Amino acid sequence: MRLYRLDHESEAKAIGEPAHALGVTFEAGAEQAAVEFADGSPYFLQLIGEQAWEEAVGQSITRDDVVRAARQVSRRLDEEFYPRILRGLDPDSRQALLRFAELGGTRVGREDFVTASGTSWPELSDPVSTLMTRGIVDVAGTRIYSIATPGMIGYLSRSGALDGS
Repeated sequence: MRLYRLDHESEAKAIGEPAHALGVTFEAGAEQAAVEFADGSPYFLQLIGEQAWEEAVGQSITRDDVVRAARQVSRRLDEEFYPRILRGLDPDSRQALLRFAELGGTRVGREDFVTASGTSWPELSDPVSTLMTRGIVDVAGTRIYSIATPGMIGYLSRSGALDGS
């Protein structure tokens, strides 16, 4: 089963309501900081909420708690989450992901992608299909693609995970 990105309102409800039910509150800016960090990912939202609770002193989560939590969660994602997603990608799929990232990762037109790749669409369709099947890339419109995994471009930049592929 695939989880799709939440909109900001749904994210705010998903993090705020369970906390409120347990008597925990988010101070001004804290909930919004958590939502921004999660970028629509239910999994990231769960991680940031859990870690912010761990960082908090008492029953109130501050923006500073969320900032500290974000550093911890980012390290965890870089060490565990992103490498797991990339594990097992064949060289052509890794190269396709690199091209999407180089083109900005969001709303990448097929023609721009083909041109940047220096090959033809039939040669690229299998690698793109692999990325879509694994939930790394989504269709964002007619012949338009986007990297679907929040934070993936930043990870690729920080880690050099696709260098030499």
